[in-house]
Amino acid sequence: MDGTITGGIGYVIAAYGISWTFILLYLYSLVRRSHT
Repeated sequence: MDGTITGGIGYVIAAYGISWTFILLYLYSLVRRSHT
């Protein structure tokens, strides 16, 4: 049971981190585009 819970949390954290990475990259490109 512990392994399943840990694996699920790790998967959620990984998906959440990847999502935020893409969001930050997108916002960064928008900021650079507006400043140029």
